[in-house]
Amino acid sequence: SWVLAENCDLPSGVDVWKTIVADYPNYLTECVLLGRLGLHYKNLLQGKLEFNDIIPAESRGVFQAFYSNSPSARFFDSVLLETVRHLLKGVNTGRQLRILEIGAGMGGLVGSFLHGLPEDQFEYIAAESDEELYEQLEATYSNHNGVSVLQYDPATQDESDKLKPGSIDLILANHSLHENGNILESLRCSKDLLATGGMLLFVERRPDLLIDFFLGLRPDWWRYSPLPDLPSSRLISKEQWRDSLLKVGF
Repeated sequence: SWVLAENCDLPSGVDVWKTIVADYPNYLTECVLLGRLGLHYKNLLQGKLEFNDIIPAESRGVFQAFYSNSPSARFFDSVLLETVRHLLKGVNTGRQLRILEIGAGMGGLVGSFLHGLPEDQFEYIAAESDEELYEQLEATYSNHNGVSVLQYDPATQDESDKLKPGSIDLILANHSLHENGNILESLRCSKDLLATGGMLLFVERRPDLLIDFFLGLRPDWWRYSPLPDLPSSRLISKEQWRDSLLKVGF
């Protein structure tokens, strides 16, 4: 059994947060999110505040920083980059690798690839379904040689001339497939786009209480739960991903 103490000698949450920031400066992005949300968590749980009151839409750059600058994100970015660098070695001379990145707006890989790979060896399509993130991508890369920006949702069929069935050599998704309500349809559409010998390369977190703490305050984070009173995180296990890939023929 346990008892909740009304008074204790533990340091304040703010002091603990400051200590964590001082001890782990590389995790500043995570600490900023933890601090901004944790400071108001009581009022959020009581319904006195909404997620958008704490982190309004125009300030979502903190999440983009989390997906692109956190230590774990940088590690996975480097793994993906090195994998693609290895694949490029097998591409026939004179032929460009056609790459499609799904969900390129939130912590996308396009910037890392442009700085880490020879541009004459690939054609890059940065795809994003969110209107605001798509506009940011368009403003950043619209005039960049070798990069096309496309508003695209992998869970739906797309009639764009840029995405014909069998036209893509490599599809990348960096923590973005879980954002779609119909994962099977997203995987099925991705498979249809791949050329013979093409590859889908994606990174997804396993079920993670920290991510649920950050993103679970968004009402839409739970919108695909099977039952209203049984909230289910969007993050699924490695075994569930494997089963989903097998169901669509990977």
